[in-house]
Order: sequence, then C-alpha cells, then structure tokens
Amino acid sequence: MLGSLESKLTAEVAEALAGRASVLVQTAPLPLAVPPAGERSVRVSLEEMLPEANVESERAAFSGSSPGVRTRRVVQLGFLARVRAIACPQEQSAAEINHSRQLLLEDLSLVVHVLDAPTYRDGHDLAGSAPDPGYEVTEFHLSKGGIRPELVDNCLVGELEYEGKAHIWPPGVSEEGGEIRLVDAVVEALPIDIRASQPVVKTGGQTVVRVRVLSRLRRLDVNVTAGMRVAVTVLGDLPPSERGTIASGTTAPDAAFRLHAVGDAPLDITYTAPPGPVTRARTEYVAVHLATPDGSAGVFLGSAPIRIVPGG
Repeated sequence: MLGSLESKLTAEVAEALAGRASVLVQTAPLPLAVPPAGERSVRVSLEEMLPEANVESERAAFSGSSPGVRTRRVVQLGFLARVRAIACPQEQSAAEINHSRQLLLEDLSLVVHVLDAPTYRDGHDLAGSAPDPGYEVTEFHLSKGGIRPELVDNCLVGELEYEGKAHIWPPGVSEEGGEIRLVDAVVEALPIDIRASQPVVKTGGQTVVRVRVLSRLRRLDVNVTAGMRVAVTVLGDLPPSERGTIASGTTAPDAAFRLHAVGDAPLDITYTAPPGPVTRARTEYVAVHLATPDGSAGVFLGSAPIRIVPGG
C-alpha cells in the first residue's frame, strides 16, 4: 500500500539521479545522512495523508470481466511526499560552497524535470510492479521546493514537496461481484429544492418540510414515478434519542429513517422538534435520500436546516 508507493517513488528518484556522481538516495525512516565532504545524499518520504471526500460509488474498484468480476473497497487519499537533499562542500571555501550549491540545484532540477512528465502527473509511472500493489496513484505534482540560503552544520540543504492522490486497498482482498442485469436510471437536477415552511421551531413544535421537485423525477424505462420512495432522517450533533423526529411516512428497515412515497405532487414531510430541555438554540437537518427497493437509504438528495429554540 503506501509503503510500496514510498519505495516506488524512491526508486524513481534514484533512477533520475543515476547519472550523477557522489549521490546516495535513501528512503525514510532512515535519517538524512550527512555525506562525506564533496558528496550529496537524498531522502524520499511520504509524510502526510488526508482522506478525500468522494461519493460512495467511488469507494469500490472492479477488476476482471464477466463472469469472474471481482470488487474491492478502496480509500481515496491525498498524500504529501518530500524529497530532501543535502550537499557538503569539499571544504569551507566560497568556491567549494558555490560548487556544492550548483550540484545540489542540478540534482533537484533533474528530479523536478523527470517527475513532471505526464506519465508521472497522472500516476502511470508510479504504478507498483507487483500484480496487486495495493495502491493506484491518480494525481501527482510538485507543490513547492527550494534550497536553504544558509549553511546548516556546514552543509547545504534543499527539498521538493509533492502532492498527490491515490486509491489504496489491502493487496489480495477482493470479493466476487455479481452481474448487473438492470439499471433503473433517474434523471434529476441536484440539489433538490427542500425547504421548511417554518425553519425555526420551538421545542416540541412541528414544521412541514416540502420537497418541491420530486414530482418531476422520471425513470427512463417507466412512466412518472410509480413505486418510487424516499428515506428521510434527522441529522444533528446530539445522539439520535435527543434529536427531533420525522412524524410522517412509514417505518423503514433502519429505525432512524421514515419512508415516503413519491407521487406527482410535491412531497410534505412532518418534522417534530425534541421536547427539551433546550437551553440554547441549535440546528438539525432533515435529510432526504432516494430509497432502495428494500427500503434502505440510497442516494442523498439534499437536506433542510431546522433551527430549534427554547419553548416559552
């Protein structure tokens, strides 16, 4: 996974500097070695990762062909990679220091030039060599770089910082995927128009949330919206037992949701605020999802904020 990516990136940096004399390329967590006088060293490391927001369908990857299609759950991450370099002059003279600085600038320039090729920017040349490396880089680019203007312990120090995105998964972990025999497509512009008739409600009070454009939803293979339902729930910072509830609709397999049938008219959803006590105003959200055939929550359509204030 990320260890394989770090090793691959180190190998690519080493390849970029293969024609340069007196350069040692290492991988973290080894400390950046202080090279002997007149030589240089480079260390490559992955230092940060940040989950990327994405829709649920992007969390699955597919391989093979039917029959025999396999699926696996993937995580999309943003990552930061750092190439840190150090050069020690042959001696502490202006001429040797300037010479080492030029060599260090050339080293970093070569790495920047090689890793800026389109096949690196789109992740193709950062692919692992193993049949299932556990990662796939989708974006990669230089974010910043530079060389310290002063000596550090009598040596020159520079670095390059790269940002990228990748899908990762445990190698060898996948599941059999079934064949998709029917696609029930729905065409609708998002976000859906979802509004509360009274956006501010006292504790224990009610308001109606109207979903105005569901009457225009159309399936591509049948007329109007026959049999279509939405699953509605209440979201907030407090535990579910302390939030408001949906008073309209019918029960769903998940007790946190209520099912509502979709017809040609706008859909009205009744929200009941919690009875209290509420010492200060807070906001909850009535969240609307398309319901799956079994009544579970499917695609998120939108939400309406409800401000709850103390009763009086």
